[in-house]
Amino acid sequence: VPTKGQRSRDPDESPDGAIWWAGQYKSLAGRLNPQTGEMKEFQLPDGSRPHSIISDKSGNIWYMGNGNGTVGRLTPTTGEIKVYPLNDPKARDPHTPIFDRNGILFFTLQNSNMVGRLNPATGDIKLVTVPTPDADPYGIDVDSKGTLWIAYNGSYKVASMDPVTMAIKEYPIPDQ
Repeated sequence: VPTKGQRSRDPDESPDGAIWWAGQYKSLAGRLNPQTGEMKEFQLPDGSRPHSIISDKSGNIWYMGNGNGTVGRLTPTTGEIKVYPLNDPKARDPHTPIFDRNGILFFTLQNSNMVGRLNPATGDIKLVTVPTPDADPYGIDVDSKGTLWIAYNGSYKVASMDPVTMAIKEYPIPDQ
């Protein structure tokens, strides 16, 4: 990557075939054109320290502002960045994002023990705390029925979440 020491991570392919990465330690997002090898970096707000990124259907890049408790959207064609501050002072460490089939962004907040939902059309954010203390929600995915699945990093459980009500059901897994 062009900027050394950035801790490039979590690549994602955008609809145009570009490969994007989060430059966590330098608060940037990078793009690789795999056809030409050209790389371009976009500076994100100071302190954002993105953990993960994901592209939406329009090619916008969404990043999890792990360092400053925000979610951000980068419009690559203009370089414009829109920042969405989280609406709870306990919310920090936004971590892993996923879009559901309706274009709603869901994300984990590992050290806050929360899961979040952001409606890109309105900017509305809803946060819920998972039932198990110190579960550290980390990974998130959506199944074919639209149910969200959350992997905990600090507990021997996985959880499902209803995308509308954000009700969470936990499932213990063996610890061996």
